Amino acid sequence: MKLPNIHIITEDTIFSSIIYRLLLNRFGKINFTQSHNLFELKSNSSGKVYDAVLLDNFIAGTSQFELLAYLRNNKEICAPILYFTNNTLDENGALEAGATKVINKPFVPDGLVDQIQFFTTLVNE
Repeated sequence: MKLPNIHIITEDTIFSSIIYRLLLNRFGKINFTQSHNLFELKSNSSGKVYDAVLLDNFIAGTSQFELLAYLRNNKEICAPILYFTNNTLDENGALEAGATKVINKPFVPDGLVDQIQFFTTLVNE
């Protein structure tokens, strides 16, 4: 079985650590990379293939919808994009900008990992 290749975009190291541990508990091993802003994303994602991209709603210096549009319009990134927010008003804007799924914080850990597993399975079929 191919290891899931997950990329997270967040400045929040606690959030990133929680997601990483949840995924490790489910998959055992994963390829997990992180960007903290749009500049890092552009330099880190060139030539990479992701099974899922996880985007936190707050990235300093960049509109989250601008970042979503960049991800969706980037021909190299065709992975599902899961957008995390604590503002339910963000949902329509996020979906219009290119999010595959909006996940409200706080989230149920098992439910989140089930959704990530579902999307990574779709990508790998």
